[in-house]
Amino acid sequence: MLALGRTLGVAVVIAAASAGVQAQEAVDVAKAKAEGKVIWYTSTPIEQGQKIADAFQKETGIKVEMFRSGGSSILRRFQQEMDAGRVAVDVLTHSEPAAANALGKKGLFLPFKPANFDKVPDAAKDTNGLFVGQRLNMMTHYLRSDKVAAADEPKTWDDLLDPK
Repeated sequence: MLALGRTLGVAVVIAAASAGVQAQEAVDVAKAKAEGKVIWYTSTPIEQGQKIADAFQKETGIKVEMFRSGGSSILRRFQQEMDAGRVAVDVLTHSEPAAANALGKKGLFLPFKPANFDKVPDAAKDTNGLFVGQRLNMMTHYLRSDKVAAADEPKTWDDLLDPK
């Protein structure tokens, strides 16, 4: 998840709620409530995203305006807002780690380190808290047992190179 916002309160609060943890640093909830809503662009599946938004609103009383689309569309919309000088979004959730890193290096995000930040694998976060992986994808290889004998099943990556 990437966090930026009109106030630190909104960005930090939504990041804490969507990560299912409490923020370690103080959150300016009063300032966030004065804004009235948080705008969240997300590629999170709609059902899961709505549960996150509902939980956040129930906990804070702050409405979540959710725009759900694919990761590339969200990033394109954010970039268009940046280019126009009128950023509407408070929080981004997308599935493009390289983009998160590049945008973080440009100084576009506020740091946020939720509780248990130290337990998140280093590959799934920015050490300064500019982004934190909300979900990780697993790559799985399948073996057709009708084509490969049990004795010949690969045990290592190098085994996959064996022509048999």
